[in-house]
Amino acid sequence: MRYSISLDQKQSYVEIDEHMTSAELSIVQDMLVKAIETRKKELKKIENTKLGPMDDIEKIYPPLSIRTINCLKKVGINTIGDVLGHTVKEIGEISNLGLKSYTEIQDRFKEYGTFREEDNVGEETENL
Repeated sequence: MRYSISLDQKQSYVEIDEHMTSAELSIVQDMLVKAIETRKKELKKIENTKLGPMDDIEKIYPPLSIRTINCLKKVGINTIGDVLGHTVKEIGEISNLGLKSYTEIQDRFKEYGTFREEDNVGEETENL
């Protein structure tokens, strides 16, 4: 038996021998599921590189946790550009944003650019 799967003119074939046992079919099924999950992750990473500063933070893959998204949105941070427009210190000072969420933000946003540099306004006035 030969099964065909097609998506946008790309075809994949799976051949299943009619003499395969149910245990062997289960192994094939597990392998197919893992292959599909791996490919979906690869595609999501590619899609991440196409996201711009105006894209919503909820489009990032792997997704931010609900707690992190809620903390960011509560202070008006809704887009990738909004996040990168803040300093690391400002992100760390967001109410109810714990170390785990802070680390999650740094990990997810490092491929989009760097956070805004720290403001040195206080240092300039001290030197005068």
